[in-house]
Amino acid sequence: MQRELRQSEYRCDMESKIDSEKNILTAEHLVKSYQVKNGAFYAVNNCSLSVRRGETLGIVGESGSGKSTLARLLVRLEDCDSGRILFDGKELTGLKEREMRPLRTDIQLIFQNPFSCLDPRKTISDSLTEVLTVHKIARGKSDARMKMENILNECGLTGEILGKKPGEFSGGQLQRIAIARAVLMRPKLLIADEITSALDVSIQDQILKLLLKLKEEYGMSVIFISHNLSVIRKISDQICVMQKGKIVETGSAKELFMNAQDPYTRQLIQAIIPFPGQDRLRKK
Repeated sequence: MQRELRQSEYRCDMESKIDSEKNILTAEHLVKSYQVKNGAFYAVNNCSLSVRRGETLGIVGESGSGKSTLARLLVRLEDCDSGRILFDGKELTGLKEREMRPLRTDIQLIFQNPFSCLDPRKTISDSLTEVLTVHKIARGKSDARMKMENILNECGLTGEILGKKPGEFSGGQLQRIAIARAVLMRPKLLIADEITSALDVSIQDQILKLLLKLKEEYGMSVIFISHNLSVIRKISDQICVMQKGKIVETGSAKELFMNAQDPYTRQLIQAIIPFPGQDRLRKK
């Protein structure tokens, strides 16, 4: 019996090693529930997914389908009830915060509302400097200033904004700053949670092209979360469709649109409304 257990553990270790070479992140059977009046509400119910190195996984579903909860579980902002998360070959499930801290630079989450990561009382310089200081990325003030100006330029902004506060910017500018703040840490995996849904159509297009450019330039893997399948289709290599806390279908963008199996996926496809410029996203 003990021999069989050892063999089983060896097989699991080997499978994890093989997966980590191909996938930057693997989540297995994640469950997250909340207590409500009538019992337990399952926001995430037995969800499994993987993100290949250097690729983009799109997660799509209507509001309330569990997408944002799943994102918070993946970065350990919340703990799952059960399941397993592997990131870059290391199991995250059960790690204490002090053990997670060194990994925080490698996996970054950008929220729909950029104010969630920007203190309205602080200047942009203060917010970015805090990142560099906490994670010990810069060597002195001049190096910090250079790193901040470089990433802002990459995001279509200038160093002149460093002395300003978040309230002085438009939604699109704030989202660029939020992206710059996340990419400043050179993460291996960037999770973008509905980062274009509050923006008008023309700004959406700009932000998506920026994200694609940074992904290629820095070799990041990306999880892009949206309720808009039209956007998901254009920027994703693989797609997961979520409904009521469950992943109902997974496949490549091409496979999903040519041969969707789940009725909900087919419903989303039929409801697609293209936005101007989406066909140029991959060309930029």
